[in-house]
Amino acid sequence: MKILLWHGYLLTGTGSNLYTANLTREWRALGHDVLVLCQDRAAATYSFVDAAGEFTPTNDDFSVVDTGAPRAQGRAVAVRPDIGSILPVYVYDEYPGFLAKRFVDLDDAELEQYTRANIAALVTAIQRHEPDAIITGHEVMGPYIASEACRSTGTEYVVKLHGSGLEYAVKLQERYLRYAIEGLGAAKAITGGSRYMIKAASGAIPGWVERAEVVSPGADIDLFKPLPRDASKPPIVGYVGKFIRAKGVHNFLSALGLTDIPGLQAVA
Repeated sequence: MKILLWHGYLLTGTGSNLYTANLTREWRALGHDVLVLCQDRAAATYSFVDAAGEFTPTNDDFSVVDTGAPRAQGRAVAVRPDIGSILPVYVYDEYPGFLAKRFVDLDDAELEQYTRANIAALVTAIQRHEPDAIITGHEVMGPYIASEACRSTGTEYVVKLHGSGLEYAVKLQERYLRYAIEGLGAAKAITGGSRYMIKAASGAIPGWVERAEVVSPGADIDLFKPLPRDASKPPIVGYVGKFIRAKGVHNFLSALGLTDIPGLQAVA
């Protein structure tokens, strides 16, 4: 199967980044032909990427160079759309090579430029790759970008919900709610990692829940497996996420003070 993934960020770091990278890796291993549109300048260094490249400044063409990655049954190619210097984000963080700016802090011209650049790139990718499936993530702006690109190419797309777009854009500004309604409303299907995710998103964004399905993120069972441990030792609780308030690390630390388990250990 030929699969086209649109992801507006990197392939390392945050949950949606890792989700996209792991999907690409697994689909490649299963024999699929995957094209990923992302903003990762280091994509050529990843072992699951067979070729990487960039779009032209007008996003009407792109070129790639083979990476020399070990062969697999399938193939994965990562290409970076030209979006300019501003990278819109849900939660502020540093992104080398970009001026990171929260979606809610973008002016209308900046948002329009970002959106139009990605629509042009996605149209080009659809025409070049001729995918059997098109998948985009988050509630904004990916679904809206896909709706415009697929409308002009006569194709369909699937949306994978994530929490950050909902909490840090859609719920905060009316313009993002409008984009989310249009983007999810035109999707062939919408997937969420849990019933809770679908319920939370549909409670804020109307008009699509009858096309929603739960698709579990799953786990790499070769990587995540219990290690032998001494039952006489106190338990260990861990935090996995960025050390920023928006991701809740302070709640993790506060909760430790409410426990009464002797010797409880915390890892972050």
